[in-house]
Amino acid sequence: MKRQSSLLLLLAVISLTGCTSRYDLVLRNNQTITAKSKPKEDGHGNYVYTDIEGKKTTIPASRVRSIEPRLFWANSETNKGFKFIPAN
Repeated sequence: MKRQSSLLLLLAVISLTGCTSRYDLVLRNNQTITAKSKPKEDGHGNYVYTDIEGKKTTIPASRVRSIEPRLFWANSETNKGFKFIPAN
């Protein structure tokens, strides 16, 4: 029974790994922009992405410090009342 539960949990984690569709662009001034699509370089020193409103947007790569997948539990506004508790 314990093995079956562990296998089910592992399967759930693996299946959720590819479900990230939003990305956080952390800028050099520590501002965070959430993108609906994965930002891609356009070959001219810019990142092109779709913003939350669905508009295609461009930002200079020199302004971007990092691009990180947004975790589904990371947004406290969306997940009010829910708390991530790691398993022991």
